[in-house]
Amino acid sequence: MRSWLIAFSIILINTVDTVDSSAWNLSKEDDGISVYTKTDSKSGLKVFRGVTKVETSLSNLVALMKSIEDGPNWIYNCTEAKVLSADNFWEEYIYFRNHVRWPFRDRDAVVHMKLDQDPLTGILTISMKGVPDYIPETKKVVRMPVMEGYWQLAPVGDHVIVTYQMMSDPGKGIPDFLIRISLIDYPFETLSKLRDRVNLPKYQNLTFPELSLPKE
Repeated sequence: MRSWLIAFSIILINTVDTVDSSAWNLSKEDDGISVYTKTDSKSGLKVFRGVTKVETSLSNLVALMKSIEDGPNWIYNCTEAKVLSADNFWEEYIYFRNHVRWPFRDRDAVVHMKLDQDPLTGILTISMKGVPDYIPETKKVVRMPVMEGYWQLAPVGDHVIVTYQMMSDPGKGIPDFLIRISLIDYPFETLSKLRDRVNLPKYQNLTFPELSLPKE
């Protein structure tokens, strides 16, 4: 019964679009990772959605997600990640900096991350909302004015279905061809590295009393 409910919830969440109702295009499918893209009909911004199955536990993935400073080791082109403030387990303000190929300037973002878990299915959603004015801008780095998306971690038996969706505005000075490339490479490479990184010993067998974790 629980597995059926999880499967139905995954379909429902991925069908009811959190950005708008325009159609998704399958842009890449390789190595068990599917990347979908589209243009948001309201803002005109590009959106990606990456989906893959990770052979691990929900607690292992949560351990990785909560280790913000480890982000440069698995988030595509990320060179810096740190927690700016965290009042509790469920909410944090995070700073990210991403490398952009020369001659273009690096981008950074301040993101409000909020965790929420469905008590029936165990599905964990990590929503992300850019707050560009949270701290002053960094010299020679372009602050991204828009960043909005989520991670969805859905435990099913001995694996977790991971969905990563993001809509962003990289700011001025990035040519369209780089935006198109990163729209596919960013979720694909990030999910690929996530699958490897989560298997490190330091992310195994940790417990999180705040969450309802399935028996593993």
